Amino acid sequence: MLLSAFMITLYLKRQKLYTPWQIRTSFWWPDLIVKYRSHTKEKKGKVGVWYYLFIVSIAITALSIVVSLILHIVDKS
Repeated sequence: MLLSAFMITLYLKRQKLYTPWQIRTSFWWPDLIVKYRSHTKEKKGKVGVWYYLFIVSIAITALSIVVSLILHIVDKS
């Protein structure tokens, strides 16, 4: 997840969509992810691979937390 987020911010910086200061101080980081998706879709005709890797890693993290909580609840019963 961190690698894909880093690569997305690096892409945004290289394309001069955001300055390094804007990226560092961006409180609403999902906006950066959406901006990357929109920009790659417009320029390349398809969404960039780093976007998909980021979304999949978020989904895996959420799923592992839910499974961990379920196992913890079942273990206490």
